[in-house]
Amino acid sequence: MHLDLFAPINLGGLTLANRMVMAPMTRNRADTDGCVPPLMVEHYRQRATAGLIVAESTTVSPQAVGYPFTPGLHTAAQAESWRRLTDAVHEEGGRIFVQLQHCGRVSHPSLLDGQAPVAPSALAPAGQAVTHTGPQDFMTPRALDAGELPDVVDQFRRAAELAKQGGFDGIEVHAGNGYLIDQFLRDGTNHRTDAYGGSAANRMRLVNEVLDAVCEQWPAERVGVRLTPENGFNSMADSDPQGHFEYFLGQLSPRGLAYVHVLEGGMATTAVSLDYRALRSGSPARTSPTTATTSPEPERWCTRGMPTWSPSVRRSSPTRTLSAATARTSRSPQPTPPRTTAAGRPAIRTTRSTGPTEARHASSSEAADRCGPAGYGEPAPERLRQRYVIAIVSGPDEQCSPYTECSAGQLNCSLTN
Repeated sequence: MHLDLFAPINLGGLTLANRMVMAPMTRNRADTDGCVPPLMVEHYRQRATAGLIVAESTTVSPQAVGYPFTPGLHTAAQAESWRRLTDAVHEEGGRIFVQLQHCGRVSHPSLLDGQAPVAPSALAPAGQAVTHTGPQDFMTPRALDAGELPDVVDQFRRAAELAKQGGFDGIEVHAGNGYLIDQFLRDGTNHRTDAYGGSAANRMRLVNEVLDAVCEQWPAERVGVRLTPENGFNSMADSDPQGHFEYFLGQLSPRGLAYVHVLEGGMATTAVSLDYRALRSGSPARTSPTTATTSPEPERWCTRGMPTWSPSVRRSSPTRTLSAATARTSRSPQPTPPRTTAAGRPAIRTTRSTGPTEARHASSSEAADRCGPAGYGEPAPERLRQRYVIAIVSGPDEQCSPYTECSAGQLNCSLTN
């Protein structure tokens, strides 16, 4: 069966023009108030031919900031500035979600008006924070009191509300890459002994509360979540990532979310140690038997990342499709059996795949994008530029390998390995 990358697909009531998704990429191009400047508007306008854009990590409060010049969604002015950007994407026929983020311990007092970064436990990451004056050593964060966590949840709720005012089509909750929610999920950073620590169920409590809150503002089918089970970035570790994340995904399945966005492996390595096929196929029946009879079947993941992004995604030939004759597969040549939700609703699971690649942007802002994380004029470290930025998605009635890749010749875009 053919998987046409350029065929439309439904996501949460939205018709995406094609199966390619631009993943979120931190660019550090906001102004000092966390508002969107004209250059960011143009950057996303140029890329609006993607089926879906997931905009860069956007902070949910002043406490959530972890890098200089990152955009926010915690003031009316920030939402208004995003509206100019989303209007530009919509004018080009595109769709756009925003990734909501709290950096937690991955920050520095100089970015937080002198306040200490916060975390589930008082454990400092190795390395240095990126600040307005250059790299500075991470400090030991302050462990959040249980009584403070409702405010953290409300930060995400308010940001989700402002995302609507900003004109977005949906949101993605960032629960990966070593930021606050990920710090709660993984036991290497969560040493708590209260209701938010210890068991996998307790460590998942915060992300569940956040998802409950944002789904008061958005229907679940317009909400995605990002997970990074074995990414070591920001000094992250877990004692049993396979078992824990099978449990987490099993618990997420009944929510009917738009997608789960998973990083396979880590940002700084090509090594993959987890069985991601098992994560994809894991159902609540295996991970939570008490809810098996009422939980929907696991929704479809059939995806694969593409190495880079160019501003325009166009069909170069009306007959170019991803088929057995043209696809290159790795790890598993067998197709994944199609799955649907209990309601038979088309469902999407996106994933960023393994392997190093340099994210390059062929646009008018290319020179600026070559700068380091804070725009100091130095190239970003290679490990920070190893990312896939396009995911291919499919509906429940289509078969393809979860490890299918598309060669550069099949797409009318510039791929840089």
